[in-house]
Amino acid sequence: MSIYVLCFDRDMPIGGVKILYKFVDALNANGHSASMLHESPGFRCTWFENETRIEYLSNVILGPDDYLVIPEVYGPRIAEWARGIRKIIFNQNAYYTFQDHDPLDGDLLTPYLDREVIAALVVSEDSREYLQYAFPRLKVHRLFYNIDQSLFGYCAKKKPQIAFMPRKNPDDIVQVISMMQLRGLLDGFELVCIDGKTETETARILQDSLIFLSFGYPEGFGMPAAEAMSCGCIVVGFHGMGGREFFKPEFSYPVAQGDIRKYVETVEDVIENYKRDPGMLVEKARHAATFMRTNYSQQRWEKGILDFWKELHDGADHTERFGDNDTAPAEKRHLVDPARGPFQAPEQTEEASSSRMMLDLHDKLKTVGEWGRGLEQEIVAMKAEIEKASAHVNKVERLISEKNEEILRQRSEIAQLRGAASLSGEVDGSQDVLS
Repeated sequence: MSIYVLCFDRDMPIGGVKILYKFVDALNANGHSASMLHESPGFRCTWFENETRIEYLSNVILGPDDYLVIPEVYGPRIAEWARGIRKIIFNQNAYYTFQDHDPLDGDLLTPYLDREVIAALVVSEDSREYLQYAFPRLKVHRLFYNIDQSLFGYCAKKKPQIAFMPRKNPDDIVQVISMMQLRGLLDGFELVCIDGKTETETARILQDSLIFLSFGYPEGFGMPAAEAMSCGCIVVGFHGMGGREFFKPEFSYPVAQGDIRKYVETVEDVIENYKRDPGMLVEKARHAATFMRTNYSQQRWEKGILDFWKELHDGADHTERFGDNDTAPAEKRHLVDPARGPFQAPEQTEEASSSRMMLDLHDKLKTVGEWGRGLEQEIVAMKAEIEKASAHVNKVERLISEKNEEILRQRSEIAQLRGAASLSGEVDGSQDVLS
């Protein structure tokens, strides 16, 4: 039996991708045979350190005992990939479950009801309840994330620094930070935007930061806020639903989604309390870090994964879900069909995966950002040239003005001389007449 975990070829900081790699690592560390499955030969995520086993679509053949794990972001046509193979949906955000679905379609297309999808994995109690309510007959197993203490460990020494991530709800971010600036809440603080950073760089910023602003919604779990708590940040903001299980009022400052004024008021209260009694907030941050370390450990992460596979293997016939019809796996299958592309992917339609669109948009925005930075540099250079030229023009104008003044002075002197000469001539003529 081999386990293959499908993943997009995107080498950028995406927390869910890192979790898929860790999932494969945990399986291999405990006697299973598991691999990440990428499309482009040689591809590997490099924004976080890993030695995860990787396979590529063109090299893999699935057998009847193998399993294919697919992230929820692949959309409503997940079950049509690699027909005849048992599938598990790794759903890291239940609120993406019905993305690209048409609720007005009488026959709702959802892979969670397909006979080949034998189970779903989730990463929060909120997501477990969501999927179990929507699909009562689906096997849903909850995993507990592992927050790597070697990276995101508690740090008591803090800078006057406020950190945030800009990936979700940018309109709310603009409102909150603008209002904070107007009320002078950023005076004496450095505001740090965590974007495009490596895992190590992100951890360092969080360990340095006194406060973390959480804007995530909706969230399957809310890893940024969780990692910030683990690093000892005072966390303020949205729990995103999935984060309710750790966004506890006794050691954090949850704010109702969209309540901008309350968000800024809460930040203001936190800053005032810190100035008045820093020890109280430091103790809250320490309590939060202890909670995260205790409840989201490597041991609990691995135990959940192993328990799931044991349960799955113990009930291995899956007849109720998979059936004993002609779609059941009975032979080895290539993952590349030259006629239809990798993984026997369905024809592209207007129902293209929103996550793929999101990632493509991220690429485009990154390109636009780079272009914008280049343009900004050009504008700065042009301004410098304009200022230089302007200074030269001012100098020339000053010289011209000085020359004009000199000319006027010389003309005045000439006029005076002429007047004096004329007067002298008149005097001489008068003397001639008298004589």
